[in-house]
Amino acid sequence: MRRDVRLKGDQRRQRPLSLDRPRVSTYNASMSEPQPTPIDASPVQEPPLNDGQTPEASKKQIALTASTIASRLGETEAAPYALIRRAVKILGTDQALAFLDEALSIEAGEGLMLPDGSRRRTPGGVFFFLIRTRMPKQVRGRIFLTPPKSEKGTPSPTLGASTPGHLVFTWDDRIAALDEIGTEKGRASTVKITVIGTPGNVRDRGTCIVLSMQHTGENLPALPKGVPVPPKQITTYTVYIGAKQWKNVAAAANDPDDMLIVEGFPQIDSMTASIAVFASNVTSKKLQQAKRTAE
Repeated sequence: MRRDVRLKGDQRRQRPLSLDRPRVSTYNASMSEPQPTPIDASPVQEPPLNDGQTPEASKKQIALTASTIASRLGETEAAPYALIRRAVKILGTDQALAFLDEALSIEAGEGLMLPDGSRRRTPGGVFFFLIRTRMPKQVRGRIFLTPPKSEKGTPSPTLGASTPGHLVFTWDDRIAALDEIGTEKGRASTVKITVIGTPGNVRDRGTCIVLSMQHTGENLPALPKGVPVPPKQITTYTVYIGAKQWKNVAAAANDPDDMLIVEGFPQIDSMTASIAVFASNVTSKKLQQAKRTAE
């Protein structure tokens, strides 16, 4: 099977994988389920070092490779895609594509069963399983973003932990849950997102205004008890606003004391590594306040 992905763009370099200072602690390979015997007990080595560095694919290369892997695995959801993209960034395109080839080869054969033997893993489940069982634990921790441990080595208490006798669902547990859901997904009839913030550089493209806003993952809202706390990471929102809508908020966008309120339809844009927001309604906090005062 040919997996030669030709990508354009300057080849930049990144720091080598750091095994002595991982950003987070060791990832639990069992993912809340009994771990079957690995297909190959010998771990895959990390990407080779070259003068203290490893080649880093450009953002475009990472996005294109992650999109290719997600497409061939049949993964269309945002959570698995984000995990695939992080794996490509950390492992490198060659290693990630090697895992893809092996996952598809296993899927084309007898497949890989879940520990309880209830069904075969999905192609994406096989791909993640290979990473969890082949890569060193420090690398797994960087990919799957495990919560930190306390000094005694036990997992730190989860915010909003459930009552005694109930299992606490953590952010890492989502992978096993999604793997169990497999293809039996429901249908979303209506999807809407609200983005509130101040735009940076605004580009006028005639019929459409394009702007970008980022959320740092800080100042999260209070989440209901039992809902996992997401990791702190930057999320980019690329907003597309019709020219007619923009006329009503252009002045507000230039007011440092005001904030845009954009409602629209969200969709993952893998090529830009952002969430595209197609605006259906645009206003601002001051415009809303003025409207309420007038009423």
